[in-house]
Amino acid sequence: MTKHAMTSADRTKIIEALKNNPNAAAVARQFGFGETTILTLCKKEGIGLQHLLTKAERTEVVEMLKTNLNALATAKQLGVNHKTVLAVAKKERIDIKAMRQAAKGRKTLPFTQWARGPGGKPALQCAVYLSDGSTARHKGSRNYSRLSVSLNTSDPDVAAQRMRLILWQAIADNRLLGGVKHPAWRLYGGPIPQSTKRLLTRLAALPWAQYELQRKEAAASLGLYVKALDRLAKQDKARPESATAIRSRRARLRKAGHRFPKCDSWHFGPVGWGLAINSGGQIYAQLTITGSTFRWRLSARDREEAAAIIGPIRSARAQVRKAAEEWGACELRTPASLAAETRLVTACGRYATALSDVGAPDECIRLAMKPPTEVGTGSLLPVAASRKAIKQVDEKKSVDELTKLIKAKARMTIPEVARWAKQNFGVPRRRCVEDKNCCLDQARKQAKNFEWPPGGRPTR
Repeated sequence: MTKHAMTSADRTKIIEALKNNPNAAAVARQFGFGETTILTLCKKEGIGLQHLLTKAERTEVVEMLKTNLNALATAKQLGVNHKTVLAVAKKERIDIKAMRQAAKGRKTLPFTQWARGPGGKPALQCAVYLSDGSTARHKGSRNYSRLSVSLNTSDPDVAAQRMRLILWQAIADNRLLGGVKHPAWRLYGGPIPQSTKRLLTRLAALPWAQYELQRKEAAASLGLYVKALDRLAKQDKARPESATAIRSRRARLRKAGHRFPKCDSWHFGPVGWGLAINSGGQIYAQLTITGSTFRWRLSARDREEAAAIIGPIRSARAQVRKAAEEWGACELRTPASLAAETRLVTACGRYATALSDVGAPDECIRLAMKPPTEVGTGSLLPVAASRKAIKQVDEKKSVDELTKLIKAKARMTIPEVARWAKQNFGVPRRRCVEDKNCCLDQARKQAKNFEWPPGGRPTR
């Protein structure tokens, strides 16, 4: 178990141990601290670490890596740091990843990588950097993106042909740095069949509605996934955003302080049929709202007549779902969200009216009239801004109370102080006791010039 606070005595012992054994990992295990903590101490004290192995140990590492292609297992067996094993492998030019693939009978082509394909089977994937068209000229720039298109095959020869098509399209879009002089094109480049060019040109000219009907068949003819074909046919911008992409985009926006509806109420659920027939042939209307199921009898002689009775209910319910989805796609408290809220409230009112016309219970009508809880309650301030203000106030109160405790000579350990601050003021451990200029450090500085108010000194 690692410690979280280092005393001056611990600091002295650790420095002496590092002078005798300049190995951060070994000293960390000896004193129960994290390796990062020891490395930070070495940097402050200017202690040079020694990660070198003897010649015999290095030879043993190399021989073991040839039989066991696992750096972590080799490190544990020899009792050294796995990072040292990786450094030895790099210096000796031992490509552990390539050796693993070779042992499994796979050949990794340049500018490709292995990924999980359909059914969990390995498949090759394109791995090349493309420019966004700006003047940047290095891969570390934000103006570059990594193209990882699945080649839908594990055969290196077939993968090379499909790589040629992808690279040809990247050169046509002026996104492959160097164009035909790029190493990838020199390796995979060659003529593209005229039939393939005509197919992509024809697909690029189609509107999405027509293209969607042909994309699966066209992708199968080229041996690619439909998303790869969308990119080649320049239809990726017109493709509707998937549910997974929507959730990911909203998650990123929420981290930036934007607010979106939760979309987990009954308004977003399926419409359903709404009929139930018991063993005696009696027909009932059945409806579930917020976990409560309501059932009432209909004056209908057969299913067709019952379906005609509840037809307005199903139509109104479909309008509620449509209005809810439009509202759920908008950011809260924006003009579009406010307009969608009005349509959603109106749709809920029509749904309640339709239920009342067919004799639904009063409780069912009341629940149907209610819109989602977030309608009309969104804050005008971003979440990030409101939380930041509260956090500053809590930290200030925590510092003030800690100052009083220090002046009163209260006996509390570091973990106890962290738990106390978290429970009473919501201050996390990092801001309370670990960061530079944390709450505890501020309280210690204030305690030197602290004066108790009249009648404020504790009695014990």
